[in-house]
Amino acid sequence: AGQFLESIDGLRSRVSANEVAVLYSVAANLRAEIDGGKWDDQGASFTPAAGAVPPTGYWDAIERLSGDCIPFDCVVLPDERYRGNDVTGSSLARYRTIVAAGCRHVSEAQHRAVRAYLDGGGTAVIVGDYALNLPATIRQQVTAHDRTRIAGLSSLTSQVSDRQVLCAGAGTLAVNLDAISPSESALHIVNYAFSRAEDACTPRRFLDIAVRTAHPVGAATFYAPGRSQEPIAVTRDGSRTRLLIPRLDVYAVIRLAAA
Repeated sequence: AGQFLESIDGLRSRVSANEVAVLYSVAANLRAEIDGGKWDDQGASFTPAAGAVPPTGYWDAIERLSGDCIPFDCVVLPDERYRGNDVTGSSLARYRTIVAAGCRHVSEAQHRAVRAYLDGGGTAVIVGDYALNLPATIRQQVTAHDRTRIAGLSSLTSQVSDRQVLCAGAGTLAVNLDAISPSESALHIVNYAFSRAEDACTPRRFLDIAVRTAHPVGAATFYAPGRSQEPIAVTRDGSRTRLLIPRLDVYAVIRLAAA
């Protein structure tokens, strides 16, 4: 395993190529934890804040996205009592869609960043409450924006239109895209399909997957533990590159290069 990880070191990056971001409000999630009754003071639970039980939050949203094979980044909205805000409309602009789930507390600067992102042509999906700490007229600059979609948990994934990754059997796969260079990306895939009878992962055979990257793709190379690297065929399918993976065991990486 160590040798394999070393061999793909160049296919890992601190910069993602995912098109969706989920906003994580530190202040909102802290309040949700306290209001959820998990903590107590000398045996007496805290009294939940009005409208806070049960709050829809970040963890609910990412479970839905992950379960539908939608790769995403987490963008942290810091609690500005402890750390300055570094989220701006420009920093969000790289994403096609941002999801604000349970962002019940958003600072004025963070709200301005979301509004600037929407004004720049981005799409926001809001699940649950948004910025209840701000006046209603201010909140509506985002909630009533024509680039905003209001969704429940059950409809969240359907609101992420024009998906970056398309594949069959998405419920048993997890994917993530790393940006390696301006002309190269790496698609990381985990297969969660499992056979209880065999107590083993169930391989996926001839997995057909289509993925959109910021650069053209002319060549793809498949890497997996215990197997030699091998080229796989690529075809163009609209805005995406289509790949046919002969066999996927537990984990694999596909290098996607312009040439």
